[in-house]
Amino acid sequence: LDSQPGLNVIDLIPDYEADLMTPTGVDVDIYDPTVSPAMRTAFLDFVLATAARIQRNGEDIPSTMLVHTHHRKAVQNRLGDRLREFVSEIRQSWRYDRASILPELSGRWNVRFRPVIASVNVNLEVPFDTIAEHIDRFFRDPVPVLVLNSDSTDELDYDADPTLKAVVVGGNRLSRGLTLEGLLVSLYVRRAEAFDT
Repeated sequence: LDSQPGLNVIDLIPDYEADLMTPTGVDVDIYDPTVSPAMRTAFLDFVLATAARIQRNGEDIPSTMLVHTHHRKAVQNRLGDRLREFVSEIRQSWRYDRASILPELSGRWNVRFRPVIASVNVNLEVPFDTIAEHIDRFFRDPVPVLVLNSDSTDELDYDADPTLKAVVVGGNRLSRGLTLEGLLVSLYVRRAEAFDT
């Protein structure tokens, strides 16, 4: 059998950023999360991947981004609040000050996405302008950031919204069999005490 190499779609989070996302001990109680560069890039990748899929398939189906950085609910809840602010800021930038975000999105598309797409099927590779209208559709409505844990009232309901685009923050509940429709980007960072984790 010929082995096929995997696609170059995994970006490792630098250790110093991973440390910032995973507080330990007493730090958990006072942890004030920030949107790190890796988290920002992951969200922009989610926007680009969603727009590209709509452009390619011609249909609007659910898209989800998973953010899993800590098992403690307090950390998840605070991170959810921070991500809501961040996602809203990016949306506002795209809608009202496009010049501030356009170079970053188009640069990421051209440098990171297009080479991977071309390596699979050069006929699917398109310039940024082709997906830009679908980014408009993505940001037409607010993008919900849902925290899924027992403290939160957030719900992930694809039946109520069959084209839901959402960022989902959580912990063990997300890693134990919850189906995320249209999962396009996962940002997963966990401290592991046991070697086999």
